[in-house]
Amino acid sequence: MFYSPLKSSVYRAVWIVTLFSNIGTWAHTVTSSLLMTKLTTSSTLIALVQTASMLPIFLFAIPAGVIADLISRKTLVIYAQIAMSVLAFSMALVTYLGGMNDILLLTMTFLLNIGLAFNQPAWQALSSTLVPAQDIKQAAALNNLSFNLSRCIGPAIAGYYFSELGPACLFALNGISFLGVIAVFNYKVENDNVNKNLRFTAIKTGFKESTDFLYDYPALKFIFIKSFLYFVLASCLWATLPYIIIVYHHMTDKDLGILTSAAGIGAVLNAYCIYYFRKHLSDSQLTTISMILAGLVMLLFVTFKAFYLYFALMLVFGLSWSLSVSVFNGVLQSEFPRHIRSRLIGIYCVFFAAGQALGSYLSGQAIQWLGLDNALLNISLLTLFIGFCYLLLSNERGLLSLIYQVRNR
Repeated sequence: MFYSPLKSSVYRAVWIVTLFSNIGTWAHTVTSSLLMTKLTTSSTLIALVQTASMLPIFLFAIPAGVIADLISRKTLVIYAQIAMSVLAFSMALVTYLGGMNDILLLTMTFLLNIGLAFNQPAWQALSSTLVPAQDIKQAAALNNLSFNLSRCIGPAIAGYYFSELGPACLFALNGISFLGVIAVFNYKVENDNVNKNLRFTAIKTGFKESTDFLYDYPALKFIFIKSFLYFVLASCLWATLPYIIIVYHHMTDKDLGILTSAAGIGAVLNAYCIYYFRKHLSDSQLTTISMILAGLVMLLFVTFKAFYLYFALMLVFGLSWSLSVSVFNGVLQSEFPRHIRSRLIGIYCVFFAAGQALGSYLSGQAIQWLGLDNALLNISLLTLFIGFCYLLLSNERGLLSLIYQVRNR
């Protein structure tokens, strides 16, 4: 069943506390974007907030994955959460004292997300050990649901309270949210691979094993390349949304929060839909659909300029994004050996982060060169072209069968 992983009391406790932490993270993320729009009107600097968030994952996710396979993943998660909490409280203090500027905001965002880079491979690999093997893929979907439920709530909190309480209070909220994760992991989760010596030779061997594993399973390369292409293109909308809403259309902070929350609602819908999608479609077909949906959303963003339509489009975009993340994570956590999962997730996180960092930077530059409408039009057409190439080059009989069934109901 959809909710079967939640029958595990430990997994359930971790899932709940992670939900609250993710709410704080999303409130922090949207607050950073809103604060940057108050500090500058440069589309490049506004988009670089997303780059500063993703670049640490690109740089550190692979070594973090290797380390997570060599020491206690629980310990690594706790230390990463402590570091992120300290950074979040520091950002709150600097902002409260009036010392925040655009460069400092980008720098502190970068430092905070170094902690996230070390947290993600360890946490994702550890979560797959908290449920029975047959529930691992659905646990990945539920983890994504937690992340996206928070995407509904966190941005709404940031949009509403940014002007009411100020960014410093929202940064502090994120710092507090990390403390709950630390407490639950410390008292509820057991160590999984302790008493291993973390030495340079072990890390070097871990890197080599990961590379060899990629050669042994060529299908992994396709997963990573496909995820990279999706995140490069789809992240363009995430990165430019603050510019589109606040700077270009002169809408309010609350409008940006509502639209970001709409994407979270769409992602929550995916958590329910993917359970039924998998009965008719392969993982490859699902990621092809997500690519086409992302392209259509960006194309319609150019064609229409109405807030309520943007809300509907962000629902679809959130479903598309969550569909891709759920499929990629589910495959890595369920179909490859347990002892190397952190490393594979680390490699995936590199493609995930590199795609978003590159897409965010290029989208900001494209707006400056071509203007907003032309930039989004070209990005959307390229996304649709790649999506339809996937459709033509892969066996899509499952998709055609589903369409036939829907037409004949």
